[in-house]
Amino acid sequence: MRVTNSMIGDATVAALQQNLESLSQLEKQLTTGKRINQPSDDPPAVEVALSYQTSIAAGQQYLRNISSGTSWLQMTDSTLSSATSLLQRARELAVQGANDTLATSDQADMASEVDQLLQQMVQLGNSGLQGQRLFAGLKTDADPFTLNAGPPTTVVYSGDNGQMQREIDTGATMTINTPGSAVFGPAFTALINLRDHLQAGDSAAVRTNDLSSLDAALNTMITARATTGAKLNRLQAAQTQLQQSQAQLAGMLATVQDTDYAAAISNFQQQSTVYQASLQAAAKMLQPSLLDYLS
Repeated sequence: MRVTNSMIGDATVAALQQNLESLSQLEKQLTTGKRINQPSDDPPAVEVALSYQTSIAAGQQYLRNISSGTSWLQMTDSTLSSATSLLQRARELAVQGANDTLATSDQADMASEVDQLLQQMVQLGNSGLQGQRLFAGLKTDADPFTLNAGPPTTVVYSGDNGQMQREIDTGATMTINTPGSAVFGPAFTALINLRDHLQAGDSAAVRTNDLSSLDAALNTMITARATTGAKLNRLQAAQTQLQQSQAQLAGMLATVQDTDYAAAISNFQQQSTVYQASLQAAAKMLQPSLLDYLS
């Protein structure tokens, strides 16, 4: 087969183009900081990188869920702490009111304070976070507790027993809300009875019934706080573990897709040298001669 100048020229130009494309790819890696800029750069590595990116995205969502759950539980704990202090004050009044020698006016004053404590307890039961009520189950858009003056005085619960779930890891969920009726109900009953018995001057009822009812309500609050604290500890541990996993995944993703600058710079310099040498060689090979015009 006769090799013509045209064939030599085409082959030379093709080789130059290939060298230029390699140089351009290395330049892009250095500019973007990414070894993979399009799927065709390294298809197997792209598949691995996508897997890491999916895991990182899931981890970020879990961390957002944990943050949301933590805020909810912290507000719950703060509210239950206030409710516990309120019941402790009511118990102090009950201890004083259990004294048979207490003057009627003093009992009336205590009854008035307990009535204020009752109203405060209702307000605590209706506490919320960013417009969502903490103790209403899933009916978070309205106050769950309503105080009806009576007589008899009652506190009506209009929430539900729905559980508010947060997914904190693959296959792991946590209920972050506290059942309002079960936690606050004993407190409302104890406060109403204490107030009424003090108003009636019934020291025996205060001594026999109300003190034990207040203790039971306190135990309910303390148990709820303990449960909330345990959940907060679990969320903190899950957050720490996820953050460590996210850092490891980010490192593995960087290994797959990020540019190794030392290697890329070395390759770029080598490829640049090859390209310049190719240009010089091509210039000599493609010099026109009289034979070019006679062929």
